[in-house]
Amino acid sequence: RVAEIYDGQTANAWKIRKGAVAVMLHAGSLMIGHHGGLLNRRICQEIYPAGVPHPENKIYPIPEDGTAPEAWNRFWSASGNSANFGFANRLFLGFMIQDALTGVLGDFDMELLYDAPHNYIWEKRIGGEKYYIHRKGACCAGGCGEMEGTEFACYGEPVMIPGTMGSSSYLLRGMGN
Repeated sequence: RVAEIYDGQTANAWKIRKGAVAVMLHAGSLMIGHHGGLLNRRICQEIYPAGVPHPENKIYPIPEDGTAPEAWNRFWSASGNSANFGFANRLFLGFMIQDALTGVLGDFDMELLYDAPHNYIWEKRIGGEKYYIHRKGACCAGGCGEMEGTEFACYGEPVMIPGTMGSSSYLLRGMGN
């Protein structure tokens, strides 16, 4: 239940109303992502140069310059498949929740505000340079400029902070920092 609204303009744009029921799903790729990560570590270890000391933190680089295209493609395939499975998992959980609530309440509208994955890798250009960003346990919080061209350009990216059984959850808007 939405207990309090601190930014009425954003809440109105996102169709959030005080007293309304909101469903926040916190689910990912289950074990698919974990096993994809283990596979990716093995892929990186296999192509690591012989005779070079292994990183103490067990984080191995993977070249994206075309010197190991098969390893690079396997790495991205495993990462993408894990992210896709996580999206499908959240989608089907949402359908199941809607079905269960419809059985109790009758027909009602349940719209998806945003899907915010929190374990994934993506390519991003910053100052003309190409970077790969890895979010592990954190979702993006893009501000208005970063959300240009989307329905969130005027308010920033929706950011969900899940609570526990005894604490509140929060829906925030990203500020880009």
